[in-house]
Amino acid sequence: MIRLFNFYHEKSKKFFLSSLLLILTSYFAKYVFQLTMPESQWNRLPIILSVIAAIVLTWRINQLDIQSNHRTLASTVTQSTFEKMVAKYLLSYLQVILIGGVNLIFNFSTISLNLGELVLLALELAVYLAGIISYLVLFRGVVAKLWLPNFSKTFVIAIGWGLIVLLNDIARYYFPQSVTIVLPINHGKFYPSTFILNACLSATFVFVYLWLKRNQTNDDR
Repeated sequence: MIRLFNFYHEKSKKFFLSSLLLILTSYFAKYVFQLTMPESQWNRLPIILSVIAAIVLTWRINQLDIQSNHRTLASTVTQSTFEKMVAKYLLSYLQVILIGGVNLIFNFSTISLNLGELVLLALELAVYLAGIISYLVLFRGVVAKLWLPNFSKTFVIAIGWGLIVLLNDIARYYFPQSVTIVLPINHGKFYPSTFILNACLSATFVFVYLWLKRNQTNDDR
C-alpha cells in the first residue's frame, strides 16, 4: 500500500505543488488588491481556486488505472483494484486536507472551529471526496464497462449526474435539518441527509465497479 501511495504521489506531485503555488499567489494578490483597491471583490478568489484545484487533483489521481487512456499497469499490475482505489483515495484526501489547511491558516481570524467541528468537517470532507471520485471517475468506469448498444454513454452519464443532483435536492427538501459550522465554503451548513445519501451512493458505485472489474478479470482468464 505504501509503495502504491508513493507511486501515485510521484504521478501527481508536480500538479499538486503547482496548485499550492497558485493558491498562495492568489492570497498574495488578494492582499495587494485590498491595499490598493479596497473596493475590489477578491475575498473569495483563493477559496474558489482551492475548490477547483481540489476537484481537479482528485480527478487526475483517481482516473489512473481506471480509464483506458490512463493506465499505469507496468508499476501496479501486481496490486488489486481495491488496493489501488484505497491508495489513490488516501492520497487525494491528504492533498485536499493540506489545501484546506492552507486556507485555514490564511483565514484564522475569521474561522473558529472547535474539536467537534473539525471532526465533523473531516468526516464531511471524506464523504464528499468519495462522492467526487464515485461520480466523476467510477461512474464513468461503470458505464464504460456496460454494453449499451442503443444508448450514448455520454447521455447515460449526463442523466446519471442529473439524477444525483435531483436526489440531493430531494433529500435536503424532505430532511432539511442541518448543523451549523462557521465556514465560508459551505455557507455554515452541514446536512446529515445529503451526507448519508452521498455516502450510500459512493459505496454503491465502489461495489458495482469492483464487481464488474472482478467479473471482467474472471472472463479474461
